[in-house]
Amino acid sequence: MKRINELTSIGFQIDQFNQSAYGKVAGYHYLLSYYKQNKRLVLSTSVSLTEEYHLALMNLPLTYIDQLTYQKPILQMVIQNINKVNPQQIEQMLQMVSTFLSHWQVKEICQYCQQEKNVHICHMQGNIALVCDDCLQQYQASVPSLPKVKFGRGLIGLILGAIVGMAAWVAFYQTGYITVLGGFLMSFLAIKGYEKFAGRLDLRGLILAIIVSVIMLAVAEMLCLDLEIIKALDVDFERALDLLPRFLEESEIQEAVAQDLAFGYIFMLIGSFSMYYQAYHQVKRQGVYEKKMD
Repeated sequence: MKRINELTSIGFQIDQFNQSAYGKVAGYHYLLSYYKQNKRLVLSTSVSLTEEYHLALMNLPLTYIDQLTYQKPILQMVIQNINKVNPQQIEQMLQMVSTFLSHWQVKEICQYCQQEKNVHICHMQGNIALVCDDCLQQYQASVPSLPKVKFGRGLIGLILGAIVGMAAWVAFYQTGYITVLGGFLMSFLAIKGYEKFAGRLDLRGLILAIIVSVIMLAVAEMLCLDLEIIKALDVDFERALDLLPRFLEESEIQEAVAQDLAFGYIFMLIGSFSMYYQAYHQVKRQGVYEKKMD
C-alpha cells in the first residue's frame, strides 16, 4: 500500500488533512494515522484491557504488526512500513484483534472519561477521537464561541499587508532576482493583515487574500517596469507612468513582463501553497465538533 487513500477499499473513511483514516471492523472502531516522513502506520482503538489480555494480544499472529502497546485507554499497533501491507491484510489483522476482544468481552471505552459507554469517532477541532456523547457535549460547552469577524477592518489589514508584501517584491526585483520568498511574503502578509485586523481568519478573508495577492503581484511588476523607465530615461515617476503604456506595446517588453509574471505566480504558488492549505483547513475546522461515525 502506497497511500492511505487505498483504505477506502475496506470501507474506511479518509481524513486527508490529518493523513488518517477511521472505520469499524467487527463492532470495534479504529483510527489509522499515517506518518508520511517514515511511512509508519499507527492503528489504534480505545478499550479497557487487563494486563493478561494485553499479553495475550501480543501473542496473536499479527504478521505485519511491528509493535503493540497498551496504555489505558489506547491500544496501539504500529506498522513500521506501510509499503509492506495492503488494505486487505490490514483488515484481516483488525478482524483478528476484534474477534479476540469480542471473545473476551472487552468493551470500548471513551478516550476522555474512560467509561464503558457507546462511543463515536468524533472530529473535535482538528483532532479525531473516540468519545461518548456526554464528553462530546461537555467539550462543546467548554470551548468558547468564535469571535465575530470584523470584515471591514480585516479588508484594511489585508490591503496593508499586501502593500508591504508588494514593496518587498519590488525590493527583491531591484536586486535582479525574482524569488520564492517575495511571493510568499506577499501572500503571508495579506493573510496575517486580515487575521490581525478582523480578529480571526475566515474563508472569505482567505479567498480575498489570494485574489488581492495575485492582483498586487501584477501591480508590483508594473512598478518595477516604471522604475526601469526612470533609470533608463532619467525622468520622474509621473512621466514614467505616462510612458508605461507605450513601452508595453513593445513585443520584447511584453514577453519580458509575461515571463516575470509567470515566474512570479509560479514562485508565489510554490512558496504559499502549504500555507494556504494549512490556513484553509484551519478555517474549515474552527469550532467544528461533529460525530464522524457511530
